[in-house]
Order: sequence, then structure tokens, then C-alpha cells
Amino acid sequence: MAGLADDWIQGRQTCVDVLCGYLRMPYGGVGTNDNGTVDQERQVRRTVLQVVASRLTERAEVRWDGLTFDFTGAAVEDGDLTGLRLDSGTRLIFRHATVTGSTFKLAEACFRNGLLDFTDAKISAVVVLSYARFCGGEVSFERARMASVPGLAGAQVDSGALVFKSVKFSPASINFGYYLTDRMLHIKGGRVSFNSAEIKTPYCMSIVVCMSGGELDFSFADITAKRFSMRESDISGGLVNFQFAKLEVDGIDLAGVGLSGGLIDMSKVCKWPGPPLTEGGRIVDSEFLALPSPEWKFEDEPPF
Repeated sequence: MAGLADDWIQGRQTCVDVLCGYLRMPYGGVGTNDNGTVDQERQVRRTVLQVVASRLTERAEVRWDGLTFDFTGAAVEDGDLTGLRLDSGTRLIFRHATVTGSTFKLAEACFRNGLLDFTDAKISAVVVLSYARFCGGEVSFERARMASVPGLAGAQVDSGALVFKSVKFSPASINFGYYLTDRMLHIKGGRVSFNSAEIKTPYCMSIVVCMSGGELDFSFADITAKRFSMRESDISGGLVNFQFAKLEVDGIDLAGVGLSGGLIDMSKVCKWPGPPLTEGGRIVDSEFLALPSPEWKFEDEPPF
């Protein structure tokens, strides 16, 4: 089928629909009694996804650009789309999909345009977006249920949108970046949105960004953690938005943060532990940090 799609440009979308339709078929997975059959089915499904991925990489001899790959409701296990390149008109739809296994790899992907959509998906695998490049289009996990945080180390957002709106995260610990500069999440433009997300962990929530433009949006988010940390981030432009967020944390840690531009806007949070601190318990004092005014009335719930 893949060979036919390579040669038959006019019928390529039809061939793709057949391949995607196979992954949308019911799949018993690990719970099925006939293990031999399960193993064969699992391998076939991985092969289908590998075929699609191989036609959407930079080095593909024949690229399947401008098509819709509809995996709505599909069962996907250990998907590997490393090196994916999405151009204008290409749409990968995983709405309501079930993503299992250890990882779903999107490392070093380049999103130039198009759409990657995991809206309402149930994802128990770790989504790996390390060193991915976002140059346009949209990558959406809106309302997904994610058992683990995405791996965003070294990812760079130049334009477009990376959306985790209304996602529920419940991992044991949450870390969206690392302190080494080349492993930070880089935001130069566009938008990374955790709007209305529910993030709960008994440990620290840490996000380390190098930001010179765009927006990192935590508006209306509900964050419960021992501590919220942006330690060692470097913010020289753009907006970090906490409008109407609930921060049920013991403290906000901005130790080592370089604030030379942009704005961290906490002026209308619904709940927080008090002003952010640096080493030695010093309160952050910066023209690039907006805190609630004495007249601001904190609310138990965001004003939806």
C-alpha cells in the first residue's frame, strides 16, 4: 500500500486513509489472551506508523505532504516519529487516541506548519519533544490525560502554538527543562499554553526556559505542588502569564532567574503563597515582575 501511495499521487490520500483506518480498528492489546496474535498485531501497527513517519521526514525520498492522517480513536503503542517534519496542509490527527508503551517519540521534529492534534487523547507513554523546533502551525494536546509530563528539553518555539490547554497531569514529579542552557525550553515567539491545565504533584514543579519573545501561558491553571520553580531561567522578552491561576504551593522559586525584559505577570492570581523568592529568602523586586496590588482580592476559584 505504501509503494502504491508513493507512485500514485492522485490516489495518495486514499491509500493513506486505508493505512490509517487499520490503526483505527479495535485492538485488544495486552489484555488479549492469544499472545502470539497480540504480538503480531502490535508489530503490524508499529509498522504502519513507521511507514507514515518515514514519508514525513526531511530525508524521505517521497514525501507525503499536504495530506490528512486520521488516527482518531486509534490504539498506538511506542510510536516513533523522530525527525518528523510537518509542512503546510499536513494534518496528523490523534484525537481520542490511546497512546501506550514507554515513549511516543517526536524528538528533533520540525513543525513548520500544519497540525498535530492529540485533543482528548489518553496518553500513558512519555511524549518526547526534546530538541523539536516549532516554526508555525499547531501542536495540540488539549484536554488530553497525560500520565507523564512531555520531554521538552532543548525544544525551541519560534512561532505557532504548542498547546496543553485543560490537560490533566498527575505524575510523581514535574520537570519541563534542565539547568544546562542547551537543554532549556527556548521560546522566541509563538505560544506555549498550559491554560486551564491541572498539574498536581507532591514534589516540585520546575520549568526552565530561555525566553526572548512569545508567551508562556499558565492562565487559569490549577497547580498543586510542594514548590513552583523557574530557577535558572533566562527571560529577556515575552510574557509569562499567570492571570487567574491557582498556585497551591509552599513557595515560588525564582532563584538565579535572569529578568532583563518581558514580563512575569502574577498581578491577578487567584491563589498563591506570597511573593516569589530568591536565595536567602529575598523577595524578587523587578520591573519585569507584576505582583498583585494591595487592592486585589484573591479568589478561591478563577472567574470563568
